Amino acid sequence: MPRRHTSNRAGQGVSLSLALVFQKYQAEQQLVAADARIGVAKAEFFPKLSLTSLFGTASPEVSALTGGTATIWAVAGMFSGPLFNAGRTLGTYRASIAQWEQVRLQYEQAVLIALREVSDALTALAKLTDAEAGQDTAVRALADAVDHATDRYRQGLASYYEVLEAQQ
Repeated sequence: MPRRHTSNRAGQGVSLSLALVFQKYQAEQQLVAADARIGVAKAEFFPKLSLTSLFGTASPEVSALTGGTATIWAVAGMFSGPLFNAGRTLGTYRASIAQWEQVRLQYEQAVLIALREVSDALTALAKLTDAEAGQDTAVRALADAVDHATDRYRQGLASYYEVLEAQQ
């Protein structure tokens, strides 16, 4: 049986696939971040309302804290919105959409590169498999030729030179 030579093709395939997965994940996360930036830019169009309140008691002594009559409370509110900012909000929104488009195209490019690399790897594997099959066939044919020449020598039908010639 011919000796089969193995290489580290499987290990190379694993490292290639891990690199592709990492690139795809990184591009995907950048796309998610760009989408979140669009949401932040949209939120800038709307007014902001914040309310703060405080309620409690105060006492000069710790023992009188629950029974004291000194109550503290406060309520505060704030309302703000974009009135006159010279188009800054709209510009920020448009810029975030443009960044999202750029990241989306980079994501698509990363996916296409990954698919191309996988296709190239599969093509190379198919070529190597075909070459290996051809070499196996050649080895079997040469081994048969040596066996045939040896049989002819043992039966006295050929010289030993024919066996040596077949072994080369």
